Amino acid sequence: MQATETSGKTRKWNRKRQEIMSVAESVFAERGYESTKLEHIAEAMQMQRPSLHYYFKGKEELYDAVFGQIVDDHLQAIRKLRDVPTEELPEKIAVTWIDFAAQRPTAAHLILEQYFNNRLPATPSAIRARRLIFTEVSGILKQGCANGGAVIDTTFFMLLVSGMTKFWASVQQRMIQRLDYDTLSKENLEQLRLVLTGIVTDLMSGRYTASTGQADRPAEVGAVTG
Repeated sequence: MQATETSGKTRKWNRKRQEIMSVAESVFAERGYESTKLEHIAEAMQMQRPSLHYYFKGKEELYDAVFGQIVDDHLQAIRKLRDVPTEELPEKIAVTWIDFAAQRPTAAHLILEQYFNNRLPATPSAIRARRLIFTEVSGILKQGCANGGAVIDTTFFMLLVSGMTKFWASVQQRMIQRLDYDTLSKENLEQLRLVLTGIVTDLMSGRYTASTGQADRPAEVGAVTG
């Protein structure tokens, strides 16, 4: 009987923790990590701040849990590409990212912020993301190269795809306010998908291939910009 009660309490605790993480994802994306306080998340959850400490020790631990879940979800989508025909691999990676950004804009925003903002905390999930996402994408691109595809520099590829998406996301509010133009609307994301597909197709053809000797270098994309 006691074991059943304990199990029920654990499930309830886990459900509440997931609810907090879901709300925190939106708050972190809207306010930014640095400007977010636990009070903001507690208010969005209609909780008292001290109650949050029952589930998370502090803001950094909560952020790490949120980001870790996002990374796992994105990696799951990337890993599904291993059975895609060689000639479609780079294009599918780009399309998978755009689809992820369209379906989960707040999650995509947090990934981009982690890569491009060096002021964010290097939590365990953030460090894992930089390593695993690069490794997965690099492995898929190498698989394509081994099967006759063009050699594509993984770092260049990731900066191209994420950089374009970062710009599209960063100007959204300004463009809505000034021109009533939503860069992240379904239609505009589809346009972005088509443009990226065209660029990736050119990369695959070897048209822009340069002998940099850097295709296999490890990437800390987040260290490229401040």
